[in-house]
Amino acid sequence: MLIRLVILITFLTVAAAWADTTSKIPMAELRSKGVDIRNFSVFHLAGDGRTILGADEPDFTVKRKGILRRLFLIKLTPAMKIESVKKYDLPIPKIEQANFTPDLQSVLISSKRGSDIHKLDLADGKLSVLCSHPGGSPGFRIHSDIFSNYAGKIYTVGYFYDEQDVAGQEVMAEVNPGLTGKAAFTQVVEMAPIQKQLPGLRTESMLSPQGMLFYTADQANNWTVWRWSNGKGLEKADEGGVVIGSWGEGPMGVYCIHKPGGYEVNLLNAQNGAKTPIYSGSEVMVNPCLSNDGNTVVFSQQLGKDSASYWVAQDTDGFKPRKIAENLPACTVRISQDGSTVSLYHGLQGITLIKLDQPK
Repeated sequence: MLIRLVILITFLTVAAAWADTTSKIPMAELRSKGVDIRNFSVFHLAGDGRTILGADEPDFTVKRKGILRRLFLIKLTPAMKIESVKKYDLPIPKIEQANFTPDLQSVLISSKRGSDIHKLDLADGKLSVLCSHPGGSPGFRIHSDIFSNYAGKIYTVGYFYDEQDVAGQEVMAEVNPGLTGKAAFTQVVEMAPIQKQLPGLRTESMLSPQGMLFYTADQANNWTVWRWSNGKGLEKADEGGVVIGSWGEGPMGVYCIHKPGGYEVNLLNAQNGAKTPIYSGSEVMVNPCLSNDGNTVVFSQQLGKDSASYWVAQDTDGFKPRKIAENLPACTVRISQDGSTVSLYHGLQGITLIKLDQPK
């Protein structure tokens, strides 16, 4: 108990040196902007920390007009209040994944289990087909519904198929949003030879051709964390517990692991093997999230069945965790690409936004 108390006191001491700004957007306000709050979700927070990409599924009165899904671009003021909401009506039956292109001018959308990818121009609302699967012609199909926006490029994982619809092995591919069809995808890493070396594979973070993370478990449910780099191949990075949550961005990954001695939150660079311990103790830490450039980590402290506190760790402070929100329900966590702003979304309470200020 004394160790636990010391840990919490240390966290609070660190937190006192910071001045974060919190703002809330209630569900009623989203409804007033035309959002169907029954089915709303938050996909991403752009690099400016003031642009939310979300989506909803409208009711049948809208669907019968051919509008099956809607994307929303929510612009925020510097005070984290709604400045404007732009709605995009889409004839897409289901949005499996959506992410900004590197220039933030468009959004790529996958549907039909990764066989169809559309590009939405955010300026004029024009929707175009980047690729589809009509049959009789070669193409590329996303296997894992991944769009990784990293280092000025966008990557995905899937497989090429020929005109006879014969599928090749799984690969990582760079996506060129300016092209269409098979030509839009360039293979950068063969995934199959890596995956074959990993029996008991449970989770993968395949978001960068420079480095990737893999999580395996044996029959006794003992987990191992592996890193792959394009220079050294596979190497063991951690083991001895159960991974209870993970998130990846580019070659970086954060994971929560429960070991016999307690709980840990670790940040791992798959490219160079650098491991940064963020938390170690008796508190149950889950639901990690990582900013696009890897400089900000958010995770939650499980307080009860429907209650959690949220913690952040940043590179500007040596990744020392501090509390940014408490006594909230389980939320969808998103971090802006630059790591400056955190979004916590809950379907009843709305969006809690935390602008992460510099230490005072």
